[in-house]
Amino acid sequence: MTSFPVDLVLLVALVITSTVVVMLYLKLRSLRVSQAEYEHALGETVAALDTAREAVALLNKDGRNLILSLGKKIDEAQSVIVELDRRQHQAQPGRGPARPISYERRS
Repeated sequence: MTSFPVDLVLLVALVITSTVVVMLYLKLRSLRVSQAEYEHALGETVAALDTAREAVALLNKDGRNLILSLGKKIDEAQSVIVELDRRQHQAQPGRGPARPISYERRS
């Protein structure tokens, strides 16, 4: 009879331990699923950041090319303006020194 209360205490402890183990197992399984989702989301984030980095690099390259192209066009336009001014001055030999034409925009 003396072993019955001890066996009962051990049985209750076993039931409580088993319940806690099952709860921990369920939480660990839930964490494993969450970890897989986080890994997937992190992978997508890395891919999106790589794509954004490539887009910024391409935009930077295109912008640099555009600036160089516009600089060349501006130089060509200035050369044409100088040539037009020179021809205009030659076409009007009887007049005094021609006043240079300013093509800058005034505000």
